Amino acid sequence: MTPLLKMLLLLSASGSSPGGLRAAAEKQNVGPDEFLKGGPALWERLGYPEGTVRKLAGLSARRWPEEEAAAAERNGVKLLTFDCAGFPENLAGLPGGPLLLYVRGKWPLEGPSLAVVGTRKCSPYGKKVATEIGRAAAEAGAVVISGGAVGIDGAAHEGCLDGGGSTIAVLGTGVDIFYPGGHEDLFRRILD
Repeated sequence: MTPLLKMLLLLSASGSSPGGLRAAAEKQNVGPDEFLKGGPALWERLGYPEGTVRKLAGLSARRWPEEEAAAAERNGVKLLTFDCAGFPENLAGLPGGPLLLYVRGKWPLEGPSLAVVGTRKCSPYGKKVATEIGRAAAEAGAVVISGGAVGIDGAAHEGCLDGGGSTIAVLGTGVDIFYPGGHEDLFRRILD
């Protein structure tokens, strides 16, 4: 595990803004190696809140980053840091964008992309249109990106897959959790 990956795993699990915490370290020219070696004394000097320092120290002491990386590997999950080749170019450097992605399934997906998002409580017409948009995007060679939710998101994913395309579900849960319930088959199709 690289020092950067370990640092980002810690920051992501800290309960605070990983980007803000990393920016505070960068502002003081503290790289990943120094960040990890410096521990709580350094984190306090960086101005991290007391609760964040305690959380980081606890995660470090119990070797949580190593456990998380091992669990990811066991489950076929790739951990992509913002500086690696597989990280999406349009997310790299995005203000407030993610610094670390958990990716499961085929990656990277090639081609232009189209985001389709919408209400969970859609009308039958809305669902039909979202399905048609997903299918048309697939037929045009585009990757559909949505949230995997019930309603418009799920319909766009289904349409894309039915059209022979590839789709990405951006989840608010872990990649090992199929949410919402009832979409297990959809998520399995996305992974295949």
